[in-house]
Amino acid sequence: MRKAVGWVVGGLDPLNNWESMLWKCFKADTPWNDFDGVKKKPRKYEHPANTPTRAFFLRVPFHVWEKVAKRHDLPMPQNITIAQTGEAIGFWAWILENKIPITLCEGAKKSGALLTQGIVAIALPGIFSGYRKENDLSGRNYHYLIPELQPFADGRNIFICFDNDEKVQARKNVAIASARLGSLFEEFSSNVRVVRFAGEKGIDDWIVAQLE
Repeated sequence: MRKAVGWVVGGLDPLNNWESMLWKCFKADTPWNDFDGVKKKPRKYEHPANTPTRAFFLRVPFHVWEKVAKRHDLPMPQNITIAQTGEAIGFWAWILENKIPITLCEGAKKSGALLTQGIVAIALPGIFSGYRKENDLSGRNYHYLIPELQPFADGRNIFICFDNDEKVQARKNVAIASARLGSLFEEFSSNVRVVRFAGEKGIDDWIVAQLE
């Protein structure tokens, strides 16, 4: 049996009182390949089989919470509990309560990069992972937000920030996913904006480029 070496990322579960989310993502140091005919494609990320994907709500330390509070000129709660892991307990419940703007991005590393800048980011495992498709009684399909995003569809500002890809099909997919996701939030009076940036592929790369 092949031994997989890599890293695992999870987060907190808004559907379970912000406890640790059981659903996680694994990235192997040496990805194995999927075969599509004669074409091999590395599987960069692995998710639990036969299980709907989830969004990532990363744990944050106190200094990140402080950055977010200063950016939005909001007071922080008193007596914040700091876990042994360094997590500042209650961050996401505070975000939800105060209707702080949310940035939706693809991948936990990108949300982590944004959070370090004081920008609240929820990560999706893929650009189409923020919503699901079902059929109504007449057989017509419709889309709806995944359950963990639904509490944030409350009229707050939503920013959609997916990768800036050079491939034509990838750009088309990003446009489709952004439009569908944005329209679902707009149904709940959210102010949605799609973020575009030039030069780097991902927002994390763009942040690094600005710091150099």
